[in-house]
Amino acid sequence: MKQGIITIFLTVFSVLYAWGDAVGTWKVYPSYSDITDIQPAGKQIFVLASNSLYSYNINDGSLQTYSKNDVLNSSNIQNIAWVGAARKLIITYSDYTIDILTLNGDVEYISALADKQTTDDKTINSVYVSGQYAYLSTGFGIVKINAKDATVADTYNLGFKVDYCYISSGYLYAASESKGLMRCALTANLLNRNEWAEAGNYTKQEKEKYVFDSTNKCYWASDADGRLTKYQKLEDGSYEAASLGVMPDGPACNSFWRLYKHDGKLFGTAGLMAAGMYIENPGIVNIYDPSSDTWSKLEEPSSDLSSIPYKMVNCMTFDPKDNSHFWVGGYSGLYEYRNYKCVNAYNYTNSTLVPIYNTSTTGSIICSMAYDPSGNLWVMNGWCDTPVQCLKANGEWKSYPMDGYNFDNLNTIDYQGIYYSNTNKSMWWIHSYHRDGRIFRMTDEGNIKAISQLQYNYGDNESAKTFSPTNIYDIEEDHLGNIWFATTDGPVFLMKDSISANSYILAKHKVPRGDGKADLLLDGIALHSIAIDAANQKWMGTKDNGVYLIGADNNTQIHHFTKDDSPLISNTVLDILIDEQDGTVYFATDKGLCSFKGDITADNLNMSDETVWAYPNPVTPDFTGDITIRGLEPGSQIIITTTSGHKVAEGVCSGGSYLWNGCDLNGKKVASGVYMVNVATRDGNEGVVTKIAIVR
Repeated sequence: MKQGIITIFLTVFSVLYAWGDAVGTWKVYPSYSDITDIQPAGKQIFVLASNSLYSYNINDGSLQTYSKNDVLNSSNIQNIAWVGAARKLIITYSDYTIDILTLNGDVEYISALADKQTTDDKTINSVYVSGQYAYLSTGFGIVKINAKDATVADTYNLGFKVDYCYISSGYLYAASESKGLMRCALTANLLNRNEWAEAGNYTKQEKEKYVFDSTNKCYWASDADGRLTKYQKLEDGSYEAASLGVMPDGPACNSFWRLYKHDGKLFGTAGLMAAGMYIENPGIVNIYDPSSDTWSKLEEPSSDLSSIPYKMVNCMTFDPKDNSHFWVGGYSGLYEYRNYKCVNAYNYTNSTLVPIYNTSTTGSIICSMAYDPSGNLWVMNGWCDTPVQCLKANGEWKSYPMDGYNFDNLNTIDYQGIYYSNTNKSMWWIHSYHRDGRIFRMTDEGNIKAISQLQYNYGDNESAKTFSPTNIYDIEEDHLGNIWFATTDGPVFLMKDSISANSYILAKHKVPRGDGKADLLLDGIALHSIAIDAANQKWMGTKDNGVYLIGADNNTQIHHFTKDDSPLISNTVLDILIDEQDGTVYFATDKGLCSFKGDITADNLNMSDETVWAYPNPVTPDFTGDITIRGLEPGSQIIITTTSGHKVAEGVCSGGSYLWNGCDLNGKKVASGVYMVNVATRDGNEGVVTKIAIVR
């Protein structure tokens, strides 16, 4: 009987295996383009590249990556060091935690330094290995780690920053740019600062480009493309490549500022030219193809198109009438692409775009841009006195001076969000500069309304309150026609009815507490980004508090992910993109890109027998987790019965999926058999049925 059930349902539900990652699955997408350290370890060569880790097996040529998504406990690696006596790799992170990795992939975790309550600088600057010990040079002294048993052996608080340390002739040396070269005899009390004495001047430690591998009698280094390559040293002292370079697939860099979905692919601009967050990143647009799980980089413009250096790419937009046509904007102006090839470049030399500070010859900063329904491309031109520019559908450029608005400090003109609303037929954009937050609405060409005094209320005849968020970073419209804004004072929105009435008092949502009082939704939590899924749920990325998922009712907190309790790689979430085809939610952070497999897709809103299904299916005897029923409309009602109609379980799903523990209403595991999952929308209509086979 059991074998028969398995055979039947393996055929019926084979489609499940094509679906990909399960709901709740996390993925990390690290770059490996910039090698900063190489640690030979016998047949394995460990490589630190772009703050990420991989290894190369010289016997079979295989590559192995390591991340927070699998074996590691943190992200943004700062140092690695091979401890040969212990056969382990020391890994240190920017959050002061330490992993110790064995060759078979086991990891031991040390959080003592991170947990240490002190005002001292705990940054780990370098690692020195002697025997089974690793000496960590920190902002306050040296921490000695016993790699064999993964413990802190000693802490030498010297009261000054140690850039690097080493042992020589019976002394432990501490090199400090601020203090000079200090040393203490290994036989003395290293814990006593008074035992340390001056030993000379500080010399900066330079890493060798070519790392000698004593086991394999060769050298390892990065080639011109950033790939790990084996070299041989020639008699004249030069080096010759002895192998082809290798590198794991990944983005060209870990810098992600804005995310876009187009042509079935994810596009991520490296940025970063924004108020208070100026980082001189290269002109990179990373492209990810989920169908093949592969990365590429958008071709850069030819110098023939523009003599201005191409860097700090901020934003993109895609022609809604031509799938092959899109635009890239950044520090050096605006670039037009067709079929992934750059065909035109625009800046202050050949358009109405204005240069930086109106006088600079280095570029025209493009902060954000969007199309309107007439095919006009609206461009936000930052750091100048004419920030609103338009490339008309007929190819002509036109400027829109904003008379009456104070632009005394051109450094404040930073429009990092723009959105065209089909609901209210308006172009919206936000001014994100420090303590000068404004919201703009343009109802028709040139008719610009600025909401410069930001006020909010939260209903029930309460008077409006003025608030001054440090920054406004993002703008998004929900499925009810409300316009949401991500501010450093939490989320606020303009209600659809208020917009229709030309009323610009913002709203802060009041969340009932159950005691007759209420709290404001995420009030005071600094936001960077908002994304709204197909079920009108709000993903909110924060400045330093991870990411929240708020239900469609704006009252229910479905998830709160941080780097401490999830694989999220950073608590600073700069942008969020939702792939409504498969439910994947991508997070652009200050440490790179990661994603979470959500349970909301476009199919959720059109439930049918074809779109609702369960996995695993069949449920085999070795399965111990929850059974997931996927493709549900949020708020759907679920009743699970036997084939004879006897109810065994029931519930309501909050998102797009429902978890069943395989137990009946009394908490007892159900017997082998086929179970009917009856699903209805929140209003009780549109019944859907799927089946689950259980084998005990």
